[in-house]
Amino acid sequence: MDEKNEELINDFSSSNLGIKKKGMSLSLSKWIIIGAVSLLVILVIIILLIIFLGKSKSSKKPSDDLAEIGIISCIYDINPDVKETKILGEEFTKISNFDIFINGNKIKFSKVYEFTTFGYTNIEFKFYENLNISYMFKGINSLISVDMKSENDTKIISMNEAFENCENLESFSIKGFNTQELKSLKKFFYKTNLNKLQLTDFNTENVEDF
Repeated sequence: MDEKNEELINDFSSSNLGIKKKGMSLSLSKWIIIGAVSLLVILVIIILLIIFLGKSKSSKKPSDDLAEIGIISCIYDINPDVKETKILGEEFTKISNFDIFINGNKIKFSKVYEFTTFGYTNIEFKFYENLNISYMFKGINSLISVDMKSENDTKIISMNEAFENCENLESFSIKGFNTQELKSLKKFFYKTNLNKLQLTDFNTENVEDF
C-alpha cells in the first residue's frame, strides 16, 4: 500500500472515531437530561403529596378522634311559619368543643337552622371537653326541654344566663356533671316556664351569685 492510500485510510479512521465520540457525547447528555427531568417530576409529586396530606389532616374535624364526654339533649318546638329557627343564643360564644346533631344528623356549627320538618324536634349537643355554656340558649323561645348527661364527671366551667328568657322551657334535668368549680349561676333560669326540675349531683356550695 502506498503512502497516499495509507493517509486516506488514517484520515477516514480518525473521522469515524470523531463521529463515535460525538455520538457518545450526545447520548450521555440525553440521559443526563432525562434523569434530571425524572428527578424533578418525582420531587414535584412528593411535594404535591405532602401538600395534599397536610390539607387532609388540617381539614379533619377535631372531634373525629375525640370521645364524647357529655351531651345536652334538647327538644325544640319548630314553628313552620319561621324560615330560620334560632337554636343557640345570639350572645353565645363557642368556647368548648362540641358538635350539633339534629334528629341524629350532624350539622355544621350554626346559631340558626332552616328546618324542613316541624313540631317537636330533637337537637343534641355532644361535647368533647369541659363545658362553658354561658348564654348558650338565652332567648331561645322554641326550647321546650333540656336533659344534660355525663358519665365522665365532666366539669361545667360556666352557666351564666344559659337559659335566660327561654319562655317556653318546661323541663330541665342534669346528671353526672362536676359543678364544684361553678362560681355563678346568674340568671340561669330567669324568665323560664319550668315545672319539672331534676338536679342530680348538682353541687352549688361554691356558687356565689344566683
